[in-house]
Amino acid sequence: MAKAKTTTKAQDTKTKKPKTSMRVKVSTCLLLLLTVIFGILTWCGASRIMAHGRGYSAFIATDDAPGICFEEESDFINGHPTTRKGPYVCITENDESYERVRTTDANDYTMFLSEHISFTSTIESTQLAIILFTIGLMSTIASLIGAIVYWNHNHGR
Repeated sequence: MAKAKTTTKAQDTKTKKPKTSMRVKVSTCLLLLLTVIFGILTWCGASRIMAHGRGYSAFIATDDAPGICFEEESDFINGHPTTRKGPYVCITENDESYERVRTTDANDYTMFLSEHISFTSTIESTQLAIILFTIGLMSTIASLIGAIVYWNHNHGR
């Protein structure tokens, strides 16, 4: 009779599913919650930065806005790339000799500076969003992988 009881105990341990402790379940849930929080913070932060950048792009002027022209410009000189000398702010109109007209109006200068400041701010916002998204994505993926590894390592204990 003693043998029969031992056999049933051995069979019970083989068919019995291992129980996972409450500590492992809670810790894994906390890691998954951290994953979700990292994901939400990344998404919201990048969205806000991009919205801020789009606000600046509303101030970027059209094609007829003043730009930079050069008195002397060439594609190649002695095998070296473009040489530009004598920059000045010009408007899109051409004079009799088909050169751009220099601007002397304060409004044109203001429009030129505003456009370039807005463009620079838009580029900066995009760069910040990319950096935030990269760091946030790495944190999200790291916490998700951490939760999976922790669960697999401690499952059944």
